[in-house]
Amino acid sequence: RWGAAENEIYDIVVSVQEAAANAVEHAYAPGQATYEVLGFYEDGAVVFEVRDRGTWREPRGQHRGRGLAMMRALMETVDVTQDKEGTRVVLRTTLGRKAA
Repeated sequence: RWGAAENEIYDIVVSVQEAAANAVEHAYAPGQATYEVLGFYEDGAVVFEVRDRGTWREPRGQHRGRGLAMMRALMETVDVTQDKEGTRVVLRTTLGRKAA
């Protein structure tokens, strides 16, 4: 509804999905857990925030660790904050910026 092009929608969906997958994989030990995804539109940009309440766990397996680089390649900015309350990933992109 805010006029995002198909390629922008794809980049946003992939980035948010990756941030959510990271919350599931890295924040918690196996078992029940939750995370939040918030989204809003602000000054021509879409902003998504993915939050968990866990503590960071190292990657399991080899050939891992490309998610954050991928999010940064697809979005205008990616900010990651970790503290005692969990991890917060804020993804932001201005709609139409790649076309300009």
